[in-house]
Amino acid sequence: MTGLLEQNPQAPSRSHAWSVSTDGSLGILLPLEAEWRTRRFGQPGIYSLGLLYTNAKQTDLYLGQSGGPGAKALEPEPAQRSDSLRIAAA
Repeated sequence: MTGLLEQNPQAPSRSHAWSVSTDGSLGILLPLEAEWRTRRFGQPGIYSLGLLYTNAKQTDLYLGQSGGPGAKALEPEPAQRSDSLRIAAA
């Protein structure tokens, strides 16, 4: 399964309703999911792998402003990344 979404904080506003305009867009979200169904030893199993790519700037929760791992409580701004890829498996 896949999809293509726009990351736009203005999208829920009434002025943007039913509009195809990308004014105020921060980027795109591209979710992908693959699923494998199997039956081993008479038991059903489902394995899923999901990916989410975005080209919008995201707050980096691993790297702090210093560029090293971990967060410091007194950092005024967290680091930003322009491209990111998230992977989840279940």
